[in-house]
Amino acid sequence: MTRIDRAGPSQVVVADGRCYVVDCGERTSVRLLEAEIRLQRTTRLLFTHLHSDHTLGYAHFAIAGWLQGREDLLVLGPAGTKRHHQLLVGQVYAEDLAYRLSLGREPRGLLDAEPRDVADGVMVEEDDVRITAAWVEHPVPTLAYRFDSGGHSVVISGDTTECESLIALARGADVLVQDCTLDRVSRTSFAAAPERRRAWEQLAHQHCTPAQAAHVAAAAGVRTLVLTHFMPLAEPEPTLACARREFDGEILFGRDLLEIAT
Repeated sequence: MTRIDRAGPSQVVVADGRCYVVDCGERTSVRLLEAEIRLQRTTRLLFTHLHSDHTLGYAHFAIAGWLQGREDLLVLGPAGTKRHHQLLVGQVYAEDLAYRLSLGREPRGLLDAEPRDVADGVMVEEDDVRITAAWVEHPVPTLAYRFDSGGHSVVISGDTTECESLIALARGADVLVQDCTLDRVSRTSFAAAPERRRAWEQLAHQHCTPAQAAHVAAAAGVRTLVLTHFMPLAEPEPTLACARREFDGEILFGRDLLEIAT
């Protein structure tokens, strides 16, 4: 959720020289540039799901990358991903794109992008990179992704409750980037307002607490847990303290532009 120091949900996995962007929340393109990742390098994008906070930055990402020289784009995600892209280029920005094409822009890299609806299982095997997806528990179809390359592995949970499919996907991973929406400070804030308590009860079936996130990491035997997807009031110390009771490996409080080497 919005804070000036936190852009919308998005992570980049760099493997075998290629950049894989997972989710594309607001200001994703700006954060990529701040991380010195040129948009034309980002030719692979995976959506965990299509909630607005995970997709608001996609128009900027797709069009700006094209204008800066991106020549191909593969977009993967659950059912609706292909339609999302087609509506963007075929209706929402059709006049804008026609204008830019009239100025001599080539359609390659945007109008010939490859949006695909995918399911669980091995989705991508290219060069030394293997990407596997698993369904997780959220109100809309949501995928977690595992990246294996060069003997290292990274798992990105997407939005989810604690579930066996995620534990199985993350088994033995070097890094698990895990939904941790339900922090203690936010819970106290919701409890103080009767009209918000019902919303918190609903969220409890859609996201993880720090303790649940840590339990997933412990059950999967991962090396490093990165907590992410915070509410605006979430702060590092109380969140980390809750997680440390369940997991004795390395735990990081996710922040914008955090880099992790495996």
